[in-house]
Amino acid sequence: AAAAGIWAPFAALFASFTLWLFRWIYTEAITALPFNGGIYNVLLNTVRSKKVAGLVATLTILSYLATAVVSALSAAAYLQTIIDDTKMDPLEKGCYILPASISLIVFFAMLKLMGVSESAKIAAVMFLFHLGTMLVLMTVTLGAIAMPVKSMPFSLVWENLQTNFHYTGGSSNIARKVVLGFSSAMLGVSGFESSANFVEEQKEGVFPKTLRNMWYAVSTINIVFIIECVFATKLEDVVENRENALAFLAMRSGGRWLQVWVSIDAVVILAAAILTSY
Repeated sequence: AAAAGIWAPFAALFASFTLWLFRWIYTEAITALPFNGGIYNVLLNTVRSKKVAGLVATLTILSYLATAVVSALSAAAYLQTIIDDTKMDPLEKGCYILPASISLIVFFAMLKLMGVSESAKIAAVMFLFHLGTMLVLMTVTLGAIAMPVKSMPFSLVWENLQTNFHYTGGSSNIARKVVLGFSSAMLGVSGFESSANFVEEQKEGVFPKTLRNMWYAVSTINIVFIIECVFATKLEDVVENRENALAFLAMRSGGRWLQVWVSIDAVVILAAAILTSY
């Protein structure tokens, strides 16, 4: 939203199309050499340079560590939304984002050192709960936009569209804004390639299905929520609340009960992402 504004849905569409192309190429490369290691393994067997593969492996480790930190901060931000959504500044008294994020990082690091790993059954339950939460949020927001209820009458939706159009800068520099939005959207789908790190544990023919299913989920959720934000919120407010954007959207469309529900779901999913990153 900060980069593309009202043109963000088009940027998300381009990102989805890029992932669709990447899916076929990555499937071909990984299934030809079905060994754990992902991009490192592919480069090691194609470029034939251990230095290049080692550099990529180092950058991948740094990427996963950065993912752990970002996930911890995001989980703490959603937790703060449940406690007190009026105090979101990490340096403000009564805001627990920094101590909560540090605690999560240390806690899951200790679990990993103790040998605790992910459970497939628990991960499946969490995934289904997360998809259910996203479906509820989508449906409630769509209902709030389509029906002239008190919380979001048609006049407010029209006001949001006008405000977002002007916030974007009108119709000037559309191509530049879409490119910037596309870059941000590609950052938002990081982790799409992680299934290749466990390809040896998957039965034959499963890996392409994991990429297909992730592409369906990522494309649908990202594009739908971006469009709903354009209609249901002022993008300037979304940017200000980017650490807990979905909770902000839930509050605007469904109220406090939906905000708490979405925040709990986000805390659980993002906390699990820390363990996965390790």
